[in-house]
Amino acid sequence: VRVEGAPEFFLTSDQLFTLADKELSDWRSKKILFFERSQVRAIEITATSQRVHLTKQGEDWVLEAPIQEKADQSSVSNLLSKLEFAEAQEFVSETGEDLGSHGLDRPSVSVRVQHQGEDSWRTLELGNKQGETYLAHNPDRSPVFTVKEDVFQSLNEEVWQYRDKDVVDVEQDEVLQLTIRGEESEIALRREESKWIVEKPVEQKDKEALAYKFWYPIDDLKFESIESSTSSEFPEPDVSVVVTLKDGSTRTFEFVKSGDQYLARRAESGRRGTLSQESFEKLLLKVEDIVEADVPVAG
Repeated sequence: VRVEGAPEFFLTSDQLFTLADKELSDWRSKKILFFERSQVRAIEITATSQRVHLTKQGEDWVLEAPIQEKADQSSVSNLLSKLEFAEAQEFVSETGEDLGSHGLDRPSVSVRVQHQGEDSWRTLELGNKQGETYLAHNPDRSPVFTVKEDVFQSLNEEVWQYRDKDVVDVEQDEVLQLTIRGEESEIALRREESKWIVEKPVEQKDKEALAYKFWYPIDDLKFESIESSTSSEFPEPDVSVVVTLKDGSTRTFEFVKSGDQYLARRAESGRRGTLSQESFEKLLLKVEDIVEADVPVAG
């Protein structure tokens, strides 16, 4: 190597040569959509059969269309990760002319994101399938390129994918008291200095209950389907979970086996749906199963 115009030359390793000796395609950005994830405040996905519109309110994502409710936060995060890290596989056309021949004059699916404080959108459009990839175009750039099939699949999820499926919609740190009522038992617990202490039954009073044996299973409950109507009568519950929050309000969650289905309902909002048999059976708790085991004293 030498500096141009200088007489001296030097012997080096081949690392610099390897780094510099690349094809044009190695130098160009392969990002399919340019955005700052922390700044995204709206996402819109338009496919043949539906339009999904999401907005960020505070720290949480909310579904605005085709229904209005809290969104599944992990699903939205996974979508943004896919768009953030996916790369163009091949540049098919540099000019972006004749989009119709690539199925991009009427995209089969498109996604656009909007930054906070901006009126404009950043858009990605997908057209025809080409082998194991899909032709795509970003209107902010000229080229037509291909993306992997999983990008197409991630943009064609049903709206169910983005719906909040949590049955219990409170955080453990918000809870002051918790009561679990079954057909033949009642467990009452109080939250005290980040611990759960038994109040009922009296035989186990003041023993510590282990959160991973009861709260985590309750907190992890997911709807398998959600009913669109909340007006129909709900059967007498087999299990009720009553939560008293630190602000004095209460939330009640009801669960029942109805025929071959297992139903769940948020009593205050009426939101209801089905859950799995496995989830339902996690609620059939005995106080002996959740308290700290007595440790024999040595000696």
